Amino acid sequence: LQTDVGQDVLARLVPDFHVLLENFSSRVMPQLGFDEVRLHELNPDLLYLTMPGYGRSGPAEHWLAYGSSVDSHAGLSSLIGYADQTPWKGGIAWPDPIAGLHATSAVLSQLWSGLTHGTGGATIEAAQFEATVAAIGDRILEAQIDGPFRPNGNRDDQYLAQGIYRCIGDDEWIAVSIIDQAALVSLCDLLDLGLEADAPFDHDAFDLAFSAVTSEHDANELAILLQAHGLAASKVAKAPDLAQDPHLQSRSSWGTVDQPEVGPFTVLLTPIAMSATPIRSLMPAPTLGEHNDAVLHAAGFSRTEIVTLAADGIIV
Repeated sequence: LQTDVGQDVLARLVPDFHVLLENFSSRVMPQLGFDEVRLHELNPDLLYLTMPGYGRSGPAEHWLAYGSSVDSHAGLSSLIGYADQTPWKGGIAWPDPIAGLHATSAVLSQLWSGLTHGTGGATIEAAQFEATVAAIGDRILEAQIDGPFRPNGNRDDQYLAQGIYRCIGDDEWIAVSIIDQAALVSLCDLLDLGLEADAPFDHDAFDLAFSAVTSEHDANELAILLQAHGLAASKVAKAPDLAQDPHLQSRSSWGTVDQPEVGPFTVLLTPIAMSATPIRSLMPAPTLGEHNDAVLHAAGFSRTEIVTLAADGIIV
């Protein structure tokens, strides 16, 4: 796209598009000569989705944006950690999937509206920063009512007790939530924690007593036992545990993909099941440039033009 030839190719393709998506900074498309005015001149019905990290206006418009830094700017890091420690980073750059899901919803809504109501083209702006802030809207509301949020580790004020507790094995843990006094009494009766269930609740004392018991149990077996007695518990699963999870296996949640350039590997199927349109076959993801020939040919490019574009490095 930084060449005149590449820009000419895009200009010929845009009239054939329903949707054009990009997540460049706000400067890139105008610098290439493809701002939204030009794009809609080329295709009045185009849905143009632009996803600059901080949007196309405001003091932070030109800030560099990566999910791993946007999550802190959007407040996520302040929600993770312990009261006596600095904020923690999440293990995943959550702004990336959060912004992607917001943008997907916007595109599908607008595309469906255009197909059914003839609304024509539109520009959709989906800033990663704002999408991430929106995802913690409940915490922002709470802060206005209760004051700034105070991280509390694995505990949750909505439960009488909650935490992650070490079990037998290397890095094996169980997650448990005790919703109320009745659940606490049930747990104490089941495991003989040595606590007075009717005494004022002391979370630190509970953690010590419960950890002493969990450290002598297998995490999965203990979770099954607690669940059988109406208590919310689960092993803290790692990737190999998920691959062997009997519940996921019973629901045929896994599929094998023979991915070019990678080889066969197992993936989780889409978690959305539709009765009228079940998954019939699992196809590998397209490789880089795999569909270039078909797309360009459909847009009227000759075989000679396509070969020349590939030879010149304009396309892969």
